Order: sequence, then structure tokens, then C-alpha cells
Amino acid sequence: MEYLHKHKGYKPDMLSDGPLRGLMEATHGTLAEPLQKLSVSQEIPPELTATLDENIFWFSGFKTHHELVEASRLLKDSSGGFKPFEQFMREVRAIDNTYNRNYLQAEYNFATASTQMAVKWKEWEKDGDRYDLQYRTAGDNRVREEHAALDGTTLPPSDPFWNHYLPPNGWNCRCTTVQVRKGKYPRSDSKEAIARGQACTAKPKQQIFRFNPGKQEKIFPPKHPYFPKGCGDCKYKQLSYDPKNPNCQACKAIQKCIDRAPLLAKVTVKEYKNGGKVEAYSIIDKTTDDYKRIEKAASKFAREGKVVVITPKFDSPQNCPDYDVIYGSLKGTEYYGKCPDFKVGETWYEHEGFTTAKPKRAFRNMMTNGLIQCDRLVIEDPGLTKRYMQRSIGERIKRGENIKEIWIKKGSDLELLYPKNTDGQ
Repeated sequence: MEYLHKHKGYKPDMLSDGPLRGLMEATHGTLAEPLQKLSVSQEIPPELTATLDENIFWFSGFKTHHELVEASRLLKDSSGGFKPFEQFMREVRAIDNTYNRNYLQAEYNFATASTQMAVKWKEWEKDGDRYDLQYRTAGDNRVREEHAALDGTTLPPSDPFWNHYLPPNGWNCRCTTVQVRKGKYPRSDSKEAIARGQACTAKPKQQIFRFNPGKQEKIFPPKHPYFPKGCGDCKYKQLSYDPKNPNCQACKAIQKCIDRAPLLAKVTVKEYKNGGKVEAYSIIDKTTDDYKRIEKAASKFAREGKVVVITPKFDSPQNCPDYDVIYGSLKGTEYYGKCPDFKVGETWYEHEGFTTAKPKRAFRNMMTNGLIQCDRLVIEDPGLTKRYMQRSIGERIKRGENIKEIWIKKGSDLELLYPKNTDGQ
């Protein structure tokens, strides 16, 4: 919103800019979580995972576009002047609450159910009509009457009923479909089942749910109002491109982000039973000695059950379109524009090594260079006494330097140097 206020408006091509892309990435990260969890717990073809994930990104992109259009309408007051930022933010919070609380919760629930159905459908396709499929509700007093009418519907996968009425059939729909042995349950009349499905989704806002996530390989309804209409065979695969159409401009910006998405992908390099793990961005060269030292430092925190992300270096952070996506949390601090080596949760750390054989110079260089990037450092052991190093840190603090934590890395272990442990060691 600071970015929007600073630019005094919103244009769809701004979607690929750092702060606005960050909002898009955050939405995508939330809605893609069910797919990521499912891909860990069971084997899903990578091509299907990529296709479904891209659909989630498109949905997140156009949702962000609509959200920003609404927010931009609040920038001006009744006389046409621009509102102070504080007033603008107060009014924007209502939009935030609608899109990123109420809507997002329903969308997350839908993504969870839709992902499960899409993956199951791909498995059922392998069996053809050897088994039947049966529609089932949650079976409690919260089931919607129109959904209850579909409970027990039993038909082969090839029946046209499943083209439009495979659950979820609405926001927060808890219905599911299971594979059953042929002949165990009497088959339903297809025409009657389709008529009940049409009644279930008869209202205009319900008709968007008439699709099959597995067949169409889409998590969100293709006719959702976030998505533009009349895309045809556009080269951007979304619109019959019109450069003056705001939706076309948004589409082009979203495609630009998708094209760059592999650069911002993360991989898990270490994982522990207590939930801790080390992730690293794919664009990082993991063969260098510097990376290996950083990974060892990061692993210490991961072994304690924390999630650690190793981040890339950018030559010109301020001019890099991806900087704010990764380092946006540094905005407002003296380290904005810097590239610390990794973060533990939302806390940033810089790792520093040395090349000189002179221990005191090595320690001095690591402290000086590291504190430019971050106020929390992990430094390689220079071979000095702990007392000497702590005294040197104390002198820096007296001079006004901002220091939160200093860790000494000894092999694969870390030892806290500052602040001192509670036992005074």
C-alpha cells in the first residue's frame, strides 16, 4: 500500500514490480500449500503438480489485480486530492479483511478439496470404468440441502455427470467422491443425477463450480469472476490481447512473473523429524564452499525445529525486480537494499568467512563486513579467545554499532558469543 500511495495509483503492468508481486507471491504461497503438502505425502507426477501450481498462480495474480483496483479507488478524497497515507491505510484495511481473511479462508478450503479431487481423478482415470465413483457428503447437520440431494450418487467415471459435479461444488463444500467396487451399490440414473447437480448449482454465483478439477487440471473454477472473459487463443494463453484492456495488461504482468517463477523456486536441502528444515532458492550455486559453510550454519537452527531459508545475492538489489519478493521484510530498516545470507523464521542472519591468516584481522574484517548486511552474524572461528572477542564486541557497541547476536561457527556446530549466555559463559 505504501507503493500504491507513492505512485498515486495503480496500473496493471505494475503487478510484476517487487512490492505488488510480493502480495501475489504471498497469496500464491498460501493457496498452493495444500498442493505442496499432498505432493510430499504421495507421489504426484511433476507435470501435474506444475500445471496445478500454475493455475493457482494465475488465480492469485488476478485476485491481487482486483484487490489493487479496489484499493486504488480509495486514494483520492471527494475533492479529487490524494488522502494522507494514514487515512488511506485505515480505509484499505476493510478491503484487506475481505480479500485476505474472509475470501482467503474460503479459497484455501476450496484449494484443499479441489487439489485432493484433481489428484484422485488422475488415479481413477488409470482404472477406466473398472470401478464406479460415489458422491458423498460430510453426513452431518451442516450439509447443505442441495448437496445432500447428491449424496450416494453412484456412476462410472465416464458418465457426463462427473464433468461438472465432481466436488467441491461451492465455497467451503466438504463433499467428496470415492472409488467403489462395481456392483456394490446400485448405479444412479445419469439424467436424474445431472438434474440434481444442476439444481445444486442453479444460482448464478454457483454455476462457476460446474467443472472437474482433474479433467481440466485446474484448481480454481475457470469461470471464476477474478478471471477475464473472452481469452480465446491469445498468445498469453489468457486473452485475445488488447493492449488497452486492463485485464490484458494484468495478464501480461502475471505471465512475466510466471516466467521468472523458476528463479524464485525453493528446494528443501535438509529436513528433520521435529519439523525443522533448510530451504534454499534454486538460483543459488550450491557447489561453492561459501554455500556449504552457510548450509552448515543454517542446519544448526533447523535441528532445533526451525525453518531456515538460504537466500541469493543480487548485484544491484535496488534495480532487481525480485529483491522485494525475497527481502521485502527488510523494508524500513537500515538493511533494506542488502542481502543477508539466510533467515530463521523471519529473523535475518549474515554468515562471514575469512581469508587472512591473521586471527585478529580476520575477526575485525568479519565483524565490519557482516554488520553492513545484518545485525545478527554467524562468523567462522578465527582461533581467538572468547574473552577477547566479547571485549571487542563490547567496544563496538559502545561506539554505537547495532549488534543483536554473534555466533561462532566451529565445524558443524555454533556457539553463541553475544549476547552472553545466562550462566555468564
